Amino acid sequence: MPTFNKHRFNRFMDVILRSEGDYVNDPADLGGETKYGITKRRYPELDIPNMTIEKAKEIYYDDFYIDTNLQYINDDLLALHVMDMGINAGRKVAVRILQELLKDVKQDGVLGPATGTAIANASIHVDMVTAYKAKRIERYYYISTLRDNSKFLKGWINRVHNTKL
Repeated sequence: MPTFNKHRFNRFMDVILRSEGDYVNDPADLGGETKYGITKRRYPELDIPNMTIEKAKEIYYDDFYIDTNLQYINDDLLALHVMDMGINAGRKVAVRILQELLKDVKQDGVLGPATGTAIANASIHVDMVTAYKAKRIERYYYISTLRDNSKFLKGWINRVHNTKL
């Protein structure tokens, strides 16, 4: 089984924190109060305005890097995109989008050994990063049609294009 790599995580955080800003509380954002991408909706017990960047990184490591099982994705850029999408749209959604690209993999939103093997085998024939980015954008277009989300679409698409190592 692949192992967790703290250096890889730190490289990912450099990219993710460029997309995530300081404190905001946009009424149109379902996450509510947000700082460094950590939302009050997901973490109601946290004092979001006073959260430190160290606390945000701790949450990202435990809840988005470790819990997503990114160690099953060998390609760093693909793993970064899955983590970034998980932060933005939820871990299960991020993994399901990836699983949609794969053959003979249950679309359950769980990244485990079977999905990891399917990714490795597919990468021989397909540019998985390009395919995943296209699926992310497709998802963002769909989400932009819901509620007041159209104002976020340009930023979401820019986020996809700016997610690079």
